[in-house]
Amino acid sequence: MKQKLKRLFSAYGNLLGILYQRAPVMVIMTFVAAIVLGLIQTPLTLYVNSHIFNDGLLVAQGEMSFQQYVPVLVLFAAVSLFPILIDRILFLDMWRKDHS
Repeated sequence: MKQKLKRLFSAYGNLLGILYQRAPVMVIMTFVAAIVLGLIQTPLTLYVNSHIFNDGLLVAQGEMSFQQYVPVLVLFAAVSLFPILIDRILFLDMWRKDHS
């Protein structure tokens, strides 16, 4: 198992080396984007998910109005769509080729 992992990491290292030689900016941007998206999305997702359930129970018990709950629902939808939108905006247009 340990040998297979070494082989896998070696293959990925070689692949990244080849990609870095041909397009260093793309390799750097990919790593930066992954780190930034992870730093932004993870805490926000944890916050929103905890409030979706907790505040939903408060609304069901009548301790919180639905109008107070709407911003949490909107934030939940935004956080859920965030990775899809970022993927479409940043990466789809980079790889699209003109076929006309």
